[in-house]
Amino acid sequence: MSGMPGRSGGARVGAGRPKKSDAARWLGGNAGRRGPKPAKDTHQEPLPPVEAPKLNEREQLVWDELAPLALAARTLIPATAGDLKTLCALEVEMADVLAERRKEGWSAEGLSLAKEYRGLVQRVEAKRRGFKLAPMGKDMTPPEQPKDEWSEFDNTVQ
Repeated sequence: MSGMPGRSGGARVGAGRPKKSDAARWLGGNAGRRGPKPAKDTHQEPLPPVEAPKLNEREQLVWDELAPLALAARTLIPATAGDLKTLCALEVEMADVLAERRKEGWSAEGLSLAKEYRGLVQRVEAKRRGFKLAPMGKDMTPPEQPKDEWSEFDNTVQ
């Protein structure tokens, strides 16, 4: 049966590399802990300024509300200004559809507006998540790194 696949008996006893002695392991140390730790660069370069695109009054109000928050989250750059403009237009359209929906009530027109409103809400929420403006249910700030009490010994002796 030793020639059949899966019935070869497994690894041989004593096969493989011999284990290091305790003295050799102590002398070798842990290679993963050698050398000085690289300094963490916490400096963030300032983002390029973003000019507000041409918007109507209501969209401009939404831009003025959301742009500082997106800049603080570092998600608004010149390349994403068009997306924020789209978000502003969607916010205004969503408010218009909601007002029309409330006016129409439970009529057939009102129910079709409810479906349209639901789709707009989903699109707005997705855009807000893209700019880190939507509540996520958890803290978005990175946690502080705990202070290493042994950091003074990490540098190598010259």
